[in-house]
Amino acid sequence: RVVELDPRNVGAHRRLVQLALDQVDLDRALTLSARALGSNPESLELRLLRAELEAKANNFLVAQELARSVLEADPGNISARNLLTDLALASGRLDAAESLNNEALQLDPGDEIALILRARILDGRGRREEAIASLEAYRQARSDRPAVLVLLALADLYLTQADLVTAEQRVNDAAQADPSALSVTMIRLRLLGAQRRFDDILGLLAQRSDDHPGQSPVLLLGAAILASTGQEGHLGEAAKLFERVVAGNPKNIDGHVGLAQVAYRRGEKEGAAQAYRQVLDLDPYHEKALNDLAWILGVDLDKPQEALELAGKGIARYPSNPHLFDTRGVLLEKLDRLAEARGDLEKCLTLAANLPSTQATALYHLGKVLIRQGEPEAGRQRLDQATELDRRHGIFSQAERNEIEALIKSASPDSASSGQDEDTDVERTSRTPG
Repeated sequence: RVVELDPRNVGAHRRLVQLALDQVDLDRALTLSARALGSNPESLELRLLRAELEAKANNFLVAQELARSVLEADPGNISARNLLTDLALASGRLDAAESLNNEALQLDPGDEIALILRARILDGRGRREEAIASLEAYRQARSDRPAVLVLLALADLYLTQADLVTAEQRVNDAAQADPSALSVTMIRLRLLGAQRRFDDILGLLAQRSDDHPGQSPVLLLGAAILASTGQEGHLGEAAKLFERVVAGNPKNIDGHVGLAQVAYRRGEKEGAAQAYRQVLDLDPYHEKALNDLAWILGVDLDKPQEALELAGKGIARYPSNPHLFDTRGVLLEKLDRLAEARGDLEKCLTLAANLPSTQATALYHLGKVLIRQGEPEAGRQRLDQATELDRRHGIFSQAERNEIEALIKSASPDSASSGQDEDTDVERTSRTPG
């Protein structure tokens, strides 16, 4: 009502956006911020708010453009620099992030967000102990005024290095300072998961009513942690939590994705496919759903032609996604379109240069294709590379290791002279999609 009477009331617009965020309704927050900015196009405060919301929605380029426009108009704006630093970190541009962060700290050496970002940069450069020391020094200097964000950042760093005792201390410190904060609950769940206290996770979630503000992300995280164990009992509890999310909001895509993943892990391939179809009904270009449904249809349900259309749609929209190229390569191999399969798998390897797991699976699939193309030595080399990555990172299941071993044997000179058809002699092994 206030903004209807006074569209220029920036404070009222901000409060409306915050109310939407408190209800975990990012779409409404974006809509409200667009209306606010439309009525106040000169407001740098609202422009930066819009940039922060776009970043939350993973619209990083839009967020970056808006934040830069704020910085151009107000070169001393630390918040804009912090957002640009965060965006640079998200895209792996450590040098750019460090440069922006240095500028922010020169403007205000005590800015908490800038200090947390500095710790993240140090951690990204492999200097975690230094990152922790810097934030601990800040925490101790402010012992009379606990900084919740710093405490949570420290807890996250301790969790990452598996120092669960100190992580719990920092989580408890944060909870004492702000017991109702959603961020505190979220990191508490992560801590309980790392401690394998799964019953405590269920107990914590049972205490929260479904109409609690911010309930959906809490349920989603708890469900994801339980599902990650792969144990049937935990998968069942995870499914119930995802169902609670979807019951509260049938358009919650993450809830449907969670149901699909749980169904797949439980061996319910048709159920997983149906859940992913519901995701695509809500978002026809959902990246993960396109990839995973293509895999399930083509590999698990033996409908490669139908699946190929989904994978192609995904690649057209996300041409830098290596998983989609791997999936389409496998589908093309099943359809005996070996040259095209080889091209996709080689493209996947190029895109997955820093992703050992994806590289290993692509090498595995490419090795099979090369053997079928009559290049057993090249195929064996790819399979050897996949095996080495598996040795270092523990990527493959035992069934996959057995298949790779059989493929390597089939590609040996002795096997080649036997005249066996390698493709029919080796079992095709399914992988979990995505």
